[in-house]
Amino acid sequence: MEAPPQVRRAVQFLWASFVLGLIDSIHILEVDPEALEVAGTILFLLVLVNAFFAFLIVSASRRKNWARILLLVSVVVTTLAYFLFPSESPDPWLSVASIIVSSILEAIAMIWLFSGPGARWYAQEEAA
Repeated sequence: MEAPPQVRRAVQFLWASFVLGLIDSIHILEVDPEALEVAGTILFLLVLVNAFFAFLIVSASRRKNWARILLLVSVVVTTLAYFLFPSESPDPWLSVASIIVSSILEAIAMIWLFSGPGARWYAQEEAA
């Protein structure tokens, strides 16, 4: 059974948020020369986190309920972390705007995945 339009839009929103996150991550790669020894670790973690988020999006689009749940947990944790542990250095306005837009896209996507046709689509898979 093909995903309902609500789920397809949610997945598109998650990919848009993913791309915004990648673009925003570019400023993380601008490492202070004094911190070069941790640059490799930062880059490795950045690639790992982004690969995991992409894997969750692909899995959720393939009707894997566990991926939908992990996406929800990921969205809630990262959003809370951003507000509970704000950066000590002022972020560029573009970075802040990117985070806000990403958070809105992810929130809408989660609502679509967990309500109405989205919730029914995942429930049908579990019942089968």
